[in-house]
Amino acid sequence: MIGDFMQASEALSWQRNIWGEIARQVDNNRMPHAILLEGSAGLGKLYFARLLAKYLLCRNRIGLLPCGGCKGCDLMRVGNHPDLSIVEPEKVGKSIGIGDVRKLSDRLNKTAQQGGWKIALINPADSLTLQASNALLKTLEEPTGDTTILLTSQFVWRLPNTVRSRCHRILFTTPSSNISIKWIEQFTKNPSLAREVLEIADGRPFLAKYFLDTKMYRQRVEFEKWIGRVSRFEGSPLDAARFCQRNDHVQLVEWFLTYLAKRVKQDLANKCVPPVFIFYDKLFQARNWFLSKANPNPQLIWEEIFFDFRTLCQKMDSQLDWSTNATKLS
Repeated sequence: MIGDFMQASEALSWQRNIWGEIARQVDNNRMPHAILLEGSAGLGKLYFARLLAKYLLCRNRIGLLPCGGCKGCDLMRVGNHPDLSIVEPEKVGKSIGIGDVRKLSDRLNKTAQQGGWKIALINPADSLTLQASNALLKTLEEPTGDTTILLTSQFVWRLPNTVRSRCHRILFTTPSSNISIKWIEQFTKNPSLAREVLEIADGRPFLAKYFLDTKMYRQRVEFEKWIGRVSRFEGSPLDAARFCQRNDHVQLVEWFLTYLAKRVKQDLANKCVPPVFIFYDKLFQARNWFLSKANPNPQLIWEEIFFDFRTLCQKMDSQLDWSTNATKLS
């Protein structure tokens, strides 16, 4: 992960205004001691954090960018800068514990080995346990000189308000379609595919690139097909649940939420009704279960979701055709 910092060389097209503001704060010695980078997945929060760390540790900045050739940049390139500390879960979905934060605090209390900034990156910060968040508070409240903590968060509501309130917060939002399309078209020779994958990624460029690289857009298409089959009583909720069992549960719930939201917007008169909102709440509850540390049974949760969805479709009869305007890719 640390070695990936070499890939961050300039601000992304949709982040340039934010980048310019932060870089000028650095140059004017007004760098916040903690920055919370928040927003949906796939908008480049981690990339921004990498670039900012590289910029702070650069010895010979050129304009508002790191030079790429000084000792600080060289150490970043090989992933071995002693004044950069990265705290991440051991595995995706695991927590960052109090022990990890205490070790980080000890490192930040020491003198910078290269005589410049000391930087901590906590990614994602919403993986911190409550005890770890409380341990982080002391560092946030009593920062040492030339030290900054960068936190990324997709689910910022999971962070205690005491942590959020002590950070300079930057919200990343979905860029315009023109900016996103121009960026994603760099990575495929098929402009039509670029546009359709960007649509599947809900306009989030980094997520669209991830879908292209991993072919995951095909998985989303298949998932939406299962939604359509269940809504038309052509597929079994049990079979749909088995399909979900093999995939990222949080990602699937988010796809389901987005799928429903789009269909409701297309037919507000018939679909913007209480039963749909009740089911929507169930999906939010399911996402919280999957994000929790309680080891929920995914098969049972998905079975309940699809049985409830079929019941919803049955109650609303022909007014609830969720299969229309489905994703075009196949």
